[in-house]
Amino acid sequence: MYLADNQLLEGTDELHRIRLHRNKLAHEPGVYCSWEELRKDMNHIEIGLVTLGLARSTGKLDYFAERSALEESPEPGIKFSRTFTYGVKEEGQTALEISWTQKFHDG
Repeated sequence: MYLADNQLLEGTDELHRIRLHRNKLAHEPGVYCSWEELRKDMNHIEIGLVTLGLARSTGKLDYFAERSALEESPEPGIKFSRTFTYGVKEEGQTALEISWTQKFHDG
């Protein structure tokens, strides 16, 4: 392998094993992967990408979800509304946030 032969990347045997297992997962019924194995494999892949300068290390990720209380709505025809929000924080800063409002109509 070019990266291993030129000493550009360590752990190429492990990355090759991961690639072969990924192909089995994608194409062979009944093949599985535990969450722990997935975490370990993702760590090996991330180290390789960071070493090659193709990615940066993943920071500490926290996930959140919120639902507001029901509030009376000033909007015509809408009695109440509430907002749902979920997202991801990386190193304490919001990296992704998605929200929507549920509206309860009169009558």
